[in-house]
Amino acid sequence: MPHDLPSRRTIAKGAAWAAPVVAVASAAPASAASNGFSQTWTGYQTVTHLVPASVRTVTFTVTGGGGGGVSSVPGGQGATYSGTITMPASSSGTALTLVVGAGGLGANRNAGGQGFGNGGAGGVGQSTTARGRGGGGGSAILIGTSPLVVAGGGGGTGSASVTGTSTIQITGGPGGNAAGGTAAGGTTTASNGATSATGPGGGAATGATGGAAGAGGTSAGTGTAITRAGVAGGSAGTGNQGGGNGANGVPINSAVSTTVGTGSGGGGGGYAGGGSGGAAGRSTVTVGGGGAAGSSYVGPTVQITAGPVGAGNGGKPDGGPGSITITY
Repeated sequence: MPHDLPSRRTIAKGAAWAAPVVAVASAAPASAASNGFSQTWTGYQTVTHLVPASVRTVTFTVTGGGGGGVSSVPGGQGATYSGTITMPASSSGTALTLVVGAGGLGANRNAGGQGFGNGGAGGVGQSTTARGRGGGGGSAILIGTSPLVVAGGGGGTGSASVTGTSTIQITGGPGGNAAGGTAAGGTTTASNGATSATGPGGGAATGATGGAAGAGGTSAGTGTAITRAGVAGGSAGTGNQGGGNGANGVPINSAVSTTVGTGSGGGGGGYAGGGSGGAAGRSTVTVGGGGAAGSSYVGPTVQITAGPVGAGNGGKPDGGPGSITITY
């Protein structure tokens, strides 16, 4: 009989969760400069916040969305940065644009989180409960269209689907961490004794360059070998809100079975997007590797006081949302 995870036999990863963009105008009260202003925004949204002309330094904490995962193999963590922004002189104040990322979905869902660079969706095979998990969206603070600081999103976990009655072994490929761990996607392996397969993880984004596609995987044993490479992540400026989108995971399906199929994990979004995992399989085993993390960015007017550190929001199953806090 077929086995897939979450029944501990399928481990998977992501897709892009399409929540509408919400534009909110947020003006500080007149007393903010003297009495203090502090506010936190959580989950996918776009906010325009007017900083008064009297304020020359803004303190912030920005966190990218976590990648989706499963209970045994979490998605990748988003990055967290804290610091200060030196504001430009202006007689009328300066508008900051805040883009807050969402977490990628896990369990039997595969959507990636939206943000400054969307997280990629996980690949979905014939066995729709065996799917890659979604990458997390990046979070950013901008003036106009120019980013001041970006926190990358975590990658989504890989997946496996296996049929057999005994000796089934699955090692899930975790999503890559935007900070606090390995940024590349993890390798997924699975075996039922007679047949085995390995799905490599996607490559991490670096600076403005999207992460490399995960290589096509390998397999051995019964049946015809099938393999599929992942997809490269998007470069800076090509994705949602001006970031880089994480790559969508790829499906891998058995040539002879309608129940053995799965997908690789989606890459995290950010300044540039992470690559998605590669995949491989045969008649009774299919696997997809984990998606990689998106990259982060710090501009010249920003002084970092803490970070980058892992946000601890990798999904078990759903990735935790990104957030932005500003204080002055």
